[in-house]
Amino acid sequence: LKRVVSSIIKKGNYTRPSIGISVSDRINELYTEARGKNGVVVVDVLPHTSAAEQKLRPTYSDRNGHISFGDIIISLDAQNVESIEDLFDLLDKYQSGDTVTLEVIRENKREKVDIQLQ
Repeated sequence: LKRVVSSIIKKGNYTRPSIGISVSDRINELYTEARGKNGVVVVDVLPHTSAAEQKLRPTYSDRNGHISFGDIIISLDAQNVESIEDLFDLLDKYQSGDTVTLEVIRENKREKVDIQLQ
């Protein structure tokens, strides 16, 4: 709260540090229903971000409408991420420019990826 208020006083606004991805409650719900697991599905990777440089994988659908889930974020700096709210709460502890380690599930394997926050 102190960091947010300080930023609002100094800059007139607060911008949450970003990984450089987009997420969706609906896609997360579909993932949980399909796989019975929690985490945050990477829906899209924004160009010219650390997420793009580190080659995080987005979700896509094929021409038949079948969804292939992208990377699933399950932790940030060794702290569990089970929902989009968890991810945002954890990101609020950092500042743009900080580097965090994400643990993702990619093709049923766990991988760690270092991301510099925007």
